[in-house]
Amino acid sequence: MDARQVASDASPLIGYAVEDDGRLELVDKRLLAIADAGFTGAELYPGFWDVWLDGRLDARRLDEYVDVLDKHRDRLRYTLHGPSSANVFDVANRDRHERVLRTGLEIAGIIDAETVVYHAGRRLQGGADTGLPMRQLMQQERSIVTNLVEGAGAWNGRLGIETWIMTGETEYSYSVWPDQLAEQVSAIDHPRVGVTLDFGHLFVSSESFGFDYVDGVHTLSQSVVHFHVVDSFGRPSRTSGAYSQAKALEFGEGDIHLPPGYGSIPFEEIFGEVEFPRRPTFIAEVLGERFIRRLTEIRKECERLVNLRDA
Repeated sequence: MDARQVASDASPLIGYAVEDDGRLELVDKRLLAIADAGFTGAELYPGFWDVWLDGRLDARRLDEYVDVLDKHRDRLRYTLHGPSSANVFDVANRDRHERVLRTGLEIAGIIDAETVVYHAGRRLQGGADTGLPMRQLMQQERSIVTNLVEGAGAWNGRLGIETWIMTGETEYSYSVWPDQLAEQVSAIDHPRVGVTLDFGHLFVSSESFGFDYVDGVHTLSQSVVHFHVVDSFGRPSRTSGAYSQAKALEFGEGDIHLPPGYGSIPFEEIFGEVEFPRRPTFIAEVLGERFIRRLTEIRKECERLVNLRDA
């Protein structure tokens, strides 16, 4: 059964993001803990696996990780976070970015990932390296994304363009705006392309750019194929320097990747009222080893949210 069929036929995937440093034994340990806590999926980010060096796949190295993933496949399904730094708005280096993205989808096919998270194009600082208006860049991205998905070979899953966030030195993307992201997905008009709704990103962006958060969720809801379920307080990041992560937590600022229920995102209202017809895969993208001991608690809260509309 391929990823597309799993996504449409099976029960909803409720998973947890694997945070690892590339060590096989740590990936194995994390997957075991996630499965033992009752999750049915895991999101993988191969950024530290040394499998997509310079945009090229090291198949032998990847095979080592596939062996680990296969050990847990009786209890876990997989999603993949694509290359975080790939940016097709970097016109001068676009060929390299596309190569990295193609390699990411090749990996998705090998591991049978149901969904791949894609970072939308971001305007380079100052725009000096593009010389093109945003609308033209978005039009070019539509062709690139369609060609990537259509040319992905063995991979038959879905690609979710992620809601973006402006923090620190990150580049500006149209995907901070729910209406623009929804319009982009609609214009791509491909059954395997949708939105990755990162609740934390959207919450901070709603404060930064002045739109209503729940209205933004409604705007995206028809296009969502994947959730990054994290909590926060919706405050843009103003912390920097030593102990910046501790400061961010203390002051509730930025994209702090807390478990649902720890912050102030109105999950009750969202999951109780908003319909997501494309049956999104559901990943708790909670970061921090301190939360591993709370995996069962987090899984139960995720399941409760998923089932709110049926309550």
